Amino acid sequence: MLYRLGNTPSLDKKQIATKKKLACSCDGAGRNVEQKTQRTKEIDTDHQVMRLSNNSYKTKLRRGGFATVHSAIWSDGPIEKWNIKPKQWYRRTNELVALKYADNSKVEVDYFLKEVESYFQITDNSAFIRCLGISQHPDGRYIIVLEFAVLGSLRSYLDENYKSLTWKDKITALFNISMGLSTLHKSQLIHHDFHSGNLLFIRDVGGKFLNISDLGQCKRDGQNELNAVIGILPYIAPEVLHKKKCSKAADIYSFAIVAYEILTGLRPHADVEHDYNFAIEIMKGLRPKIPKNTPKLLAKLIMECWMLDQIKDIR
Repeated sequence: MLYRLGNTPSLDKKQIATKKKLACSCDGAGRNVEQKTQRTKEIDTDHQVMRLSNNSYKTKLRRGGFATVHSAIWSDGPIEKWNIKPKQWYRRTNELVALKYADNSKVEVDYFLKEVESYFQITDNSAFIRCLGISQHPDGRYIIVLEFAVLGSLRSYLDENYKSLTWKDKITALFNISMGLSTLHKSQLIHHDFHSGNLLFIRDVGGKFLNISDLGQCKRDGQNELNAVIGILPYIAPEVLHKKKCSKAADIYSFAIVAYEILTGLRPHADVEHDYNFAIEIMKGLRPKIPKNTPKLLAKLIMECWMLDQIKDIR
C-alpha cells in the first residue's frame, strides 16, 4: 500500500498544507514524500526512493519520554545538491541516518508537525542536528529522518572520553551549543528540554562538533504556560518547577548545568535522589559545586546563568 503525504484521510486541510510544505522542504525539490510498506521501508520523492531494508533499523539508539530512535541505512541517500550537467540531484548514497518515531500511534499529528517545523526554522544551521525528511510507519506512527550523530550524546561521550578532553575542546563545545541556543531564541523558540542527552557529537572534516537535537518539546516564545513539568530534574530551572512556565531564561539555566557537566565531566546532582524534596531544594537555590580549578571567567558565566530571578540571554 502506498501513502502519499498530503492525502492521508485523517488530516484536516490545515495539517495537509503544513505537511506538503514540510515535505517539499525536506528534499529541496518541491516534491512530495511517499512511503511503501512492503519488505522495504521507503521514503519516496517522485523518482528517488529511500529504501530501508528490514534489518537496517533494528539498532535502537535511545528511548526518550515520547519517542524511540533507531539507526538506519538510506541506500539512495539524502539530496546534497543539483548536478547541472546530467540535470539530476546528487545524493550521498548509503547514508547512515537516525529514525525517530513516536512510541504511541495516537500521538497527535500536530505534535509531530510542530517538531519538524521547528527543525526547518533553524535549517542549515551547523549547531543543530539536521532533519533530512519525514515518513510514516505502517501502524500510523510518523517518523522523522535525522542526521546520524556517530559519536553519540554528550553524556555518553563524557563517560568514555572526558580525561582526553582539553580546555580547548570544552570551550569549543560550549561555544557551539551557545550559538545554537542563541539562534533558537532569536527565532523566538524555546528548547524546553536542554540536557546532555539531547546534545550530540557529529564528526566532520574539521573535527567533532557538539550539536543540539530533539526539538520535540520546543515551544514558541509566548506559549509559556505548561500543563505539566517535563524533563530531567537537575536541568529544569527553578521557575519552571515553581510556576510551570517555560522561558528563554529557563533554557539558559539548563545551559549552565550542561556547562558544569562539560567542565567537570560529572553528572549534575548524581549523589542525591531526584525526587520531590530535591525539586524543593533546587527552588531554594541548590546548585552543583563548581570546582576550584575552574577558570574564573567560566565559573562566573555559569553562576550568572543559573542565578534566580534574573533575565538571562545569550548574545
